[in-house]
Amino acid sequence: MRYLLLLLLLRTAQLMAQPEPEWFSYPGSPVAGRFDDAFFVNDSTGWTVSSDGDIFKTINAGKDWGLQLHSADYFRSVEFFDDQTGFAGSLYGRLYKTMNGGDDWYEISDSLPGSFDGICGMSAADDSTIYLCGVWFSPAYIFKSTDCGHSWERIDMSDYAYSLIDMKFTDGNHGFATGQSATLTEGGIVLYTEDGGENWEVKTTTGRTNDYVWKIQLLDETHMFGAIAAVSPGYKTRFLKSEDSGMSWEVKTVNEEYYYVEMCGFMNADTGWTGSYEILETFDGGETWHMNSFGYNMDRFFKVNDNLAFSTGETIYVYSDTTYVAPVDTTVDTTTDTTTTLIHELNHIHQIISVAPNPSTDHIVIDYKIDRFTVIDLAVFDMQGNLQKKFYHGKIQPGDYSITWQHNLPPGEYVLCMHSNEGLLWKKFIVQ
Repeated sequence: MRYLLLLLLLRTAQLMAQPEPEWFSYPGSPVAGRFDDAFFVNDSTGWTVSSDGDIFKTINAGKDWGLQLHSADYFRSVEFFDDQTGFAGSLYGRLYKTMNGGDDWYEISDSLPGSFDGICGMSAADDSTIYLCGVWFSPAYIFKSTDCGHSWERIDMSDYAYSLIDMKFTDGNHGFATGQSATLTEGGIVLYTEDGGENWEVKTTTGRTNDYVWKIQLLDETHMFGAIAAVSPGYKTRFLKSEDSGMSWEVKTVNEEYYYVEMCGFMNADTGWTGSYEILETFDGGETWHMNSFGYNMDRFFKVNDNLAFSTGETIYVYSDTTYVAPVDTTVDTTTDTTTTLIHELNHIHQIISVAPNPSTDHIVIDYKIDRFTVIDLAVFDMQGNLQKKFYHGKIQPGDYSITWQHNLPPGEYVLCMHSNEGLLWKKFIVQ
């Protein structure tokens, strides 16, 4: 009896001594303005793509990343059929393909019918069918291939959506696409098809003007989650949840305060994260949340298995639980505290230099700087998130810009928002 008790106590002590699941980044992980996407074919081999035009590959679960391609593109998406055949989509109207695991990448943009501004989302539906969608700044379209990317058909989605950002297919016919509603006033949208994209059904909208449904996750056969990106401060932080395989959705509050959100992902039905510049964490399926800012400028969450996940931001973050056995030679030396991710300084790429005079009475002068070719949406909102003035929406070259606006806004607080490929900037001003 005493022997059994000692064994029980020893086992309890061992369990209590096990480290808690946590997010960390390996020393030497690549850094960029942002890594927008990652895709793994197993628990060791995966790829990630960056805004700096780089494609990296790992064969040891993210401990080391090898650069496979450097280009002048802004890479937005990456997807593989298997460990050999994959695709990378650019926001600069280009699509790349590899057939040897990324050792060689070839531009195949000319194989897609018609012109396109970029590829934001990808989903390999089966062994030979893949869907692509774009783009976050309009117009909305989908490309479909049923022969591993040798030939493509284009599906015009402008009747359903103003823009498309992400997609997930469960087989060749059934899948979801997310973005903004065609009218914009209905906010973010989740679309569903069960006939390979010939027809689409609106499954939900967020009901807030200028919302996006950004990234979505199919966790299991029943649970799905979506990030709600609100461009204008003034809204609560929210996310989408479905418990019936995406047939119905609920908009749920993350925080009464406003946080900009692009990434949303769950490890299981209870434990998940959402955010972008700040990260919030839940352990009860999204009923309550608290801060866990393990990274910055987050976009994609990719769950590999029940014990391993990755998230992309300005570097690559790894999440593993206590039962995960790391691949050979990937164990981090925790004695030097390398498993603790440092919170990097919030260094934005572009800049809103000034909104003046502030306070304002009848006009404002907006000075801003663009440091690379990109797409921006520049607009003024009130603090309830209502659009007051849209100044610019489209592609823009690097440079210094200035806009003078004669307004008749009623007294109150307002916010100038600049949404770009690289993220969201805003600056408040007061009208007297």
